[in-house]
Amino acid sequence: MPVKARIGLFGGTFNPIHYGHLRAAEELRDVFPLSKVVFIPSNNPPLKRDSIAPAHHRYEMARLAIDGNPGFALSDIECKSDRVSYTVHTIVEMRQQYAGNDLYFIMGLDAFLEMPKWFKTDEILANAALIVMARPPIEMERIKESPNKDGDNCRMDGKVAQIGLKNGKYLSVASIPPHNISSTHIRQSIREGRTIKYLLPESVESYIINNELYK
Repeated sequence: MPVKARIGLFGGTFNPIHYGHLRAAEELRDVFPLSKVVFIPSNNPPLKRDSIAPAHHRYEMARLAIDGNPGFALSDIECKSDRVSYTVHTIVEMRQQYAGNDLYFIMGLDAFLEMPKWFKTDEILANAALIVMARPPIEMERIKESPNKDGDNCRMDGKVAQIGLKNGKYLSVASIPPHNISSTHIRQSIREGRTIKYLLPESVESYIINNELYK
């Protein structure tokens, strides 16, 4: 029998991708462990509509950023689509692409708490396990706010909290040290003419400058 791979799906606008994204993905790959983390730049996210660089630019920046790491991969499944980027569609298609393997959808704590607003949340939870990134210490009180949580069914396993969900599955909450870099800060720095060096890979910085992004 072939051994199942553990595939992490890391979606986001990556507007632009930076070292915070890359380091978090690498730490998750080590903690769980994941065979591969697939970065999935969004095209037209329904809850974020302002100041987003065109999808082809964000895809290319992600490609440059992960170059040289065999544990990272990149998917254009959302970038190449004209429809709104609903997570449920992406996960169903990725399940077909990685048939026979275990899928883990990676998100931040704020995104997890917003899931009741998402399209077809139940289908998302049915088709992939969840990994939530949280700053240490894990804010259990915030997690309890989620309507998807099953009472007080939770346990700690090292750096990871396992939270029971109402569908019988478990949510993994990983304690990831904060990396105080944000895409918002990078965009603002560019608009104000300040340096962004050492916040993202040099190849991404060069791409932004050459294509005059975020001016």
